[in-house]
Amino acid sequence: MVTTVYAARVVGPIGESNPFVRWSPLSGPLVFAVVNLVALIVAVVLFDHVVDLLLRTPEPDERYFAAAIGTWLGGRLAAGLIVFANNLTVICFGESPSSPPGFRAFDPG
Repeated sequence: MVTTVYAARVVGPIGESNPFVRWSPLSGPLVFAVVNLVALIVAVVLFDHVVDLLLRTPEPDERYFAAAIGTWLGGRLAAGLIVFANNLTVICFGESPSSPPGFRAFDPG
């Protein structure tokens, strides 16, 4: 969240590809904080339900379900690290590796 805010300050809202994430900081710090807090609460509640479902899964299928959950969590972690690295690239260099050719938010020179 912090790197997203700094990256948005560097390139502006046009640099954010997710329209909801683009809208929330533009609506003010309170709305931005509430949106992120709600997202965190929803993720925690849903994960609690997934763990509860895992605990109620019968023994032969439990390890496959646990492996699927681990894979999903690993994918989420990898995606988060990619976004973090992309945001740091935007903060440091003013552009993203995924930016269109020739796109520069500012001239650091």
